[in-house]
Amino acid sequence: MFPGITFILGHAGMDFYEKAISYANQYDNVYLEIDGQPPDNLLRILDAVDHDRILFGTDWPFFPIVLPLAKVLVATGGDAALRHKILYSNAASLLETMASRG
Repeated sequence: MFPGITFILGHAGMDFYEKAISYANQYDNVYLEIDGQPPDNLLRILDAVDHDRILFGTDWPFFPIVLPLAKVLVATGGDAALRHKILYSNAASLLETMASRG
């Protein structure tokens, strides 16, 4: 309904991650930030959502960054390109797009 607005669903919807997956698959302007998701849910998200719309985030400095980072490293296996997307390039691309909109 709001194609000009970018929505980032924090914690990928937490307990409502399946709904968040469905939104991300239905709307091109929905991104999932994956902090707080347990490993099994993270694997489900990686399997179901366009990897270009998955963002790494943390609750640091309130909680240690090592836990969400470790989950991404485990979930992505040895896929360095996927790790780079989640940990850096997806957010960089999104920020560039948002900056160009003014």
